[in-house]
Amino acid sequence: MLVESIIFPDSTGLVSVAKRYTVADNSPDGLTLVFAHCTSSHKEVWETTIARLFELCGQRQLREAWSLDWQGHGEAGVLNEQKLRSREGVTITEYADLLHRFIQSSHIVGHRLVVVGHSASTSAWTLALPADALIVAVLFLEPAMIAPPIVPNDDWVKIVDTNMKAILARPDKWATFDAASQWLAKRFRWHTWDPRIVRLYVENAFREIVTPTGECFVTTKCAIAQELEGFRPDGHVVAARALSNLCASFPVHVIFGERPEIVSLKARSAICSAGMKSISIVGKAGHLVVQEKPDEIAAKILDIISGPPQSRL
Repeated sequence: MLVESIIFPDSTGLVSVAKRYTVADNSPDGLTLVFAHCTSSHKEVWETTIARLFELCGQRQLREAWSLDWQGHGEAGVLNEQKLRSREGVTITEYADLLHRFIQSSHIVGHRLVVVGHSASTSAWTLALPADALIVAVLFLEPAMIAPPIVPNDDWVKIVDTNMKAILARPDKWATFDAASQWLAKRFRWHTWDPRIVRLYVENAFREIVTPTGECFVTTKCAIAQELEGFRPDGHVVAARALSNLCASFPVHVIFGERPEIVSLKARSAICSAGMKSISIVGKAGHLVVQEKPDEIAAKILDIISGPPQSRL
């Protein structure tokens, strides 16, 4: 698999880093997949799934794949670091603006697109897609939209509050990359991840800092303020209101993990009532299904893009 990176600007003065994945002799008639990641993650989280997709698909079926950093995450978080210090976290709406600009850019103009989002980025995709885009399919994994009204004792509010407290309580400095890896290994959340995804996380979500005084430590590329922004409800509520229109414009397929962790059964029902083209479940997985079952996700994506042709194809 061939990989190249570009820096792509949004409309606010920030940038994203996008990676393009191809294989030799790919067909210009194939599909182009564009991936967006969840809160606290990075664009490379999709690499294991993308590699498996290229293995499973014929050369004529896929043209290329792209994955983009949310502007406060991964490499983009480092490039935007100075500007982010003087402003609040990058919102779902701003991520949507970036994705909107990218699908209309010269990099993929005229391509037949499949867009893929996970958790928070499904809300961003919902707000990003113009009705006239050349979209073959929209794939949402564990969509995190919130149908109003939100009440104080809502399950979503409780779960988000727990996650935000965990982020604030987590250490943000480690002596070395090995120390960071050892810390992850002791936490249940990362025990459920595919080992390849854990390795990608250490390689792409952390960086080494050397201070002017010579202190050296490892920290996350995504600042805590950027992680917390992804859990704020505003963009997710707006996306929930727009979801029916999206489903009327494009075939929208949803994939859930078997365990209803962040997205409750009630929330799933509300989301799916918007008019999904298909609904599927990945066994023995939770909200972080991308991190836990990357090969199974590749197989699900292949099933969807290989299905009966839709009228928009």
